[in-house]
Amino acid sequence: MPQSLNIKLSSSHAQSLRSHKQSSRPPLDLNEGLVTLSMPPPTPPSTPPSTPSSTPSSMPPSSTQQSTPITPPQPPPNPPSKPCVLINLTKLFGLSIGQTPAPLTPAESLHISSLTKQLHTTLGTGSTFGHRVVELYNLNVARPSSSVEACRIIDTMRRLGRGAWVGVEYPEDMDGVDTMECWRILNRNYGSGCVNRIVVWVRNCCRDIVWKVGLVEEVERLATREGRWKRDSDMKSALRAWRGGERERKLDKLYEVRDVFERRLELARERGGRMEEERR
Repeated sequence: MPQSLNIKLSSSHAQSLRSHKQSSRPPLDLNEGLVTLSMPPPTPPSTPPSTPSSTPSSMPPSSTQQSTPITPPQPPPNPPSKPCVLINLTKLFGLSIGQTPAPLTPAESLHISSLTKQLHTTLGTGSTFGHRVVELYNLNVARPSSSVEACRIIDTMRRLGRGAWVGVEYPEDMDGVDTMECWRILNRNYGSGCVNRIVVWVRNCCRDIVWKVGLVEEVERLATREGRWKRDSDMKSALRAWRGGERERKLDKLYEVRDVFERRLELARERGGRMEEERR
């Protein structure tokens, strides 16, 4: 079991969190937004300009150059975002920062940056990160998101005075589980409207990302089994309909066509016999 979340709370704020958890008041609507601390995407290394080949372009390609090279299969592209956790620093640390629409002062921004570094250290890595994020979900001070959505929500929440929020991205590895592979599974199109809606609900629920992937894979297995059962059921229904009456009707038409051809064959034979007698 991972150690409990080691975050210092003020006594007044800890009491307010306990009273908030026990009250029947609905949780804060976090669909509106807030200072992002999501790391910017790495800048791809610059490639030097290609030098023109010294081989004249007029030379005909050899037979070996005309063969098409075999390209290895490419992995599926990554989603345009990364899994992220939005955390309300105002509620978590009992701050007064971000409770008004006024822009943050340099001192407040520096204080938020310091708290975010402490938060990164406390959350840890691997499965420890997942367990402690779930603890924040239970305290109603965090919500799952993506790196793209977090920027919009953080800015909106700041302008509305709903607290100072930060976005913390998942570590790249969760004890041997590739986080981006999990994120691809949670953002994949499964070809079924029902399954896609369930995946969206699972992706936005307040659980660990590895648990979400396990549930989505189970939903996919159930959908595959249900689709196979539906196809088999349709084939059996069509077979029963064929045996029940459609086969008889089509066989009757075939028998009628056979009788017509037999009659025509008989007439052709009679005509041929008369022509033979006339020749004699």
